[in-house]
Amino acid sequence: MASKRETEKRVRTLRERLETAQAQRNAELCDVILEEIETLEPESPRWPHRRGDLLRQTGRNAEAVQCYERAVILYAHGGFLPRAIAMAKVVAEIDPSRLGLLERIDPSAARELHRRLRPVGVRVAELEPAASVTDAAAPLDPVPDAAPGEVRFSAAPQRPRTLEIELTEVELGERVPAPPPVPQLALDDDSRREAERQACLPLLPLFAEAPTDALLQLARESELVTLPDGALVVRRGDPADALYGIVEGSVRVIVPGMAEEMYPRLTAGDMFGEACMLGNEPRRADVRAEGELTALRVPRQTLNALVRLHRGLADVLFEMLTRRLLANLLHTSRLFAELTPSERREVAAEFELRRARLGTELLVSGKQSDALYITLTGQVEIRGPGVGPRVEGAGMMVGHASILEGSPCDLGVRTLDTLLVLRLPRQAFSRLAMQYPAILMRLAELEPAARVSE
Repeated sequence: MASKRETEKRVRTLRERLETAQAQRNAELCDVILEEIETLEPESPRWPHRRGDLLRQTGRNAEAVQCYERAVILYAHGGFLPRAIAMAKVVAEIDPSRLGLLERIDPSAARELHRRLRPVGVRVAELEPAASVTDAAAPLDPVPDAAPGEVRFSAAPQRPRTLEIELTEVELGERVPAPPPVPQLALDDDSRREAERQACLPLLPLFAEAPTDALLQLARESELVTLPDGALVVRRGDPADALYGIVEGSVRVIVPGMAEEMYPRLTAGDMFGEACMLGNEPRRADVRAEGELTALRVPRQTLNALVRLHRGLADVLFEMLTRRLLANLLHTSRLFAELTPSERREVAAEFELRRARLGTELLVSGKQSDALYITLTGQVEIRGPGVGPRVEGAGMMVGHASILEGSPCDLGVRTLDTLLVLRLPRQAFSRLAMQYPAILMRLAELEPAARVSE
């Protein structure tokens, strides 16, 4: 039996021969070499994947399906659950009779990896069904015994399980290089590190933490999307009808008013299109493929149907939604432009994501505010002394002037929908103001009702 070192040496030699055969466009020799490498590294999914691609390109679809099926099982075994689902859907495209392959995908490795690396992350539990993902947000309930000159809401109640929002480097705005595509990874250690990276991102828990029947429905009803470099994936202003999870490749989120070099870059394991979970909110930005893109498109109706059946899945989606909304705020608001990624993480931890019912008075003219509020969805009506009411959409920040000045509000702000708001309680506001004077200075320059992008 060959030693590990001898096997690695043989694989390196074969990889060099493979590159030469590819340059010569010798498909038959490439197939022979890939078959031998797969024999030497039987636990690696990249070789049956690449061989399947080669066989499919040369019209040998039946053999390609066999290779892809091996890759599906190996991807799942390595923790690459979304990749396994995407590959199973490729198989079903070639041979619809193989749709049952989705039922053979074992999520246990991905689930174990996610729970090991994110011990405080959300776990699926069979709790009471939820009407929607946003129902998982704690409601804003007025405190009955608030002082006469103050509007005060109750603190966020404890959730059934600890929910801590850990933003990744990308979500915090740190410029990180893109990882290499999984099928081309050269070393097993690299594959392991990539699986661990993706386990900390939002896409994996959507599938890995789903109950068995929900996972199967997600896999069956999601659409495999493959797009070339530069293709527009979603367009700003269009109806938000689906959530996208990146399986391979990357995208740029083209945020209006932001410098091009600062556009957020999302890679494998990230998700976008979270507006589909916010009622009838439209797309807020263009998203464009950077290089070849493979993604899973999950229709909104699928998510809504599953959330009504599985409260635990609502919690997973709620955590993902919170991460995306906080990341969007940190990326787009000039308030946080001068903060480092670690400082942004500290700031993000202070915010609460809350649900304000229709008609909630966030601010009342003549009374002090108990928090800074940033509207994320829906519309609010803003009223001031001697000024007719005006309606504003998502992205308004209010309450900061009252806290800064320690005085009653000049404005009244009432919700015109049931909407989501980010809430920074007065005590947390004071801590951040003392810790980050730059934020305090920017807040002092803003109008009592200001857009967060200003």
